[in-house]
Amino acid sequence: MMVPSRLCALDFLAGAMAEAGEATINRYSTAYEASGETMTIDAAIATTKMAGPKKLMRQEAAYLAALPKTATFAIEGDELWLRDTGGGGRAHFVAAE
Repeated sequence: MMVPSRLCALDFLAGAMAEAGEATINRYSTAYEASGETMTIDAAIATTKMAGPKKLMRQEAAYLAALPKTATFAIEGDELWLRDTGGGGRAHFVAAE
């Protein structure tokens, strides 16, 4: 479960096939490929190297470990779902207003 006051963020960088965001404490970036409903996210994720409270660092580690397990994605209204090969949710995002 996410710590509500420290959520993660994801931005897809148009034309660069890269994504970047906030992984609770640190900013991160990596490459991705998407076609149809399939998506792969590169496991080589670059992050800043700041430290934070252990609970938040565990949350960040779990989030960053989940991203490369993405196999498909779905956009439902203003929500983005990243799912693994079994259809299990890896991450869920709501568009910022």
